[in-house]
Amino acid sequence: MRNGQYQEGEASLQRVYRAFGRRWPKTRLGVALGIAGLLVTRWLRPLLPRLDRPDLQLRRLRSDVIAFGCEGLGNYDTLRSIYNALLCFDEGHGSDDARWQLRLNASNAVLRIFARSSDAGSLRELERIHGAAAELDGDTLGEIELQLALVLQVKGRASEALAIARSAERHLRAVPGATSALHRARTIIGAALMALGRLRDARRHWHALAHSARLHGDLMTIAWVHTQPVQLAILLATQDRARLEAILERGAALRSSHPRYFLVSWAHAAFRLEHAAYWGDAGEPLRIWRQEQAVLFGTPGWVLSNAAILLRARAQLLAASASPPGWRRAMLLRRADRDASRLARQLSAYDRGAGKLLCAAVSALRGHEARAIEQLDAAHALLEACDARLFCAAARYCKGALLGGDQGAALQASAIEALDAEGVVDPRRYIAWLACGFHARVLGVDR
Repeated sequence: MRNGQYQEGEASLQRVYRAFGRRWPKTRLGVALGIAGLLVTRWLRPLLPRLDRPDLQLRRLRSDVIAFGCEGLGNYDTLRSIYNALLCFDEGHGSDDARWQLRLNASNAVLRIFARSSDAGSLRELERIHGAAAELDGDTLGEIELQLALVLQVKGRASEALAIARSAERHLRAVPGATSALHRARTIIGAALMALGRLRDARRHWHALAHSARLHGDLMTIAWVHTQPVQLAILLATQDRARLEAILERGAALRSSHPRYFLVSWAHAAFRLEHAAYWGDAGEPLRIWRQEQAVLFGTPGWVLSNAAILLRARAQLLAASASPPGWRRAMLLRRADRDASRLARQLSAYDRGAGKLLCAAVSALRGHEARAIEQLDAAHALLEACDARLFCAAARYCKGALLGGDQGAALQASAIEALDAEGVVDPRRYIAWLACGFHARVLGVDR
């Protein structure tokens, strides 16, 4: 299923279900009813008499076999993936094995976090589980650390995510057959390095990861390595346009041959839009957004929904900056402001910082420079708390452009120096891409 052979994968999983006496619902309604039944059983189980269960080793084996289907199904069928995960829990229920229980509890905490982005209690529970797993073997500890690192990354806590993901990589490296988990850990490491503004380190790490992914040949690994926003940001910094366009072609081919894999489609759509934001005219990202909005907002999960809101706000800002004063420009700014304000209310400091940076661009385009400077200061403080050095440099440069004079020139010089130190080929153009809406002030020309 991970390699795009979902029909063959589902046929194999159906045989596993039959062998374990489990039902494979044929319709979407059947899957939904199956999920409801498993949830009711799960809630009522403590009240029911204890039934005879297979021995511990067999329960663990059955649960592990069913769990193999979760990741593959999750690439293209979220509802059936949830049903499969609940079956996995049901098979292993009552296990007194500490490793199995910790992994199960960690998975449940992650599901709650991704279902509700504000679930701080589940994050604390996941951190507690990680502490309890510290004395266990590499495979259990590595999997739990991988889940914690992913949550920390999407919560904007890149420094912590980097440390935990590196620890997960060390533990998983010694586990036979953990190739996919290792790739996920290394992807988080690369994303965290980029979020921290360590572009040189991120570039070295990502080149090694891309080479490993090509050798592995897994569809999802190739898609998520080659069409990740991190890969895009690295190649834009070095202005490697030929490789960017080759990746776009590869992403389009994967998307065409595997239309059910919504993550492949989402990644390609986002990559395409941001590529246009750097190289295209100011109206092109919005045109791409209108073509791709069903994909970008049709993917389940609050993490990708937040990313889609960010992409839409950026596309609207770029289009507004190229529009003459009038009703269309006002409408685009109003919509961008609504999206930016929504991001600025998120729990993640990284999301709030990105939202404030967009709000500042809206204010600047409306001619409210004093308010834009206040919002840039707020964005800088939030992004500095996340150690997002490249975004901090962009916020400083934009503030300098608004202030002017010696004070403004000093802020701009420090920003350029920070990007030069990380090997950015064209710092001003890169800043104009990071802080879209300010490109006229950053580059001194309209696009």
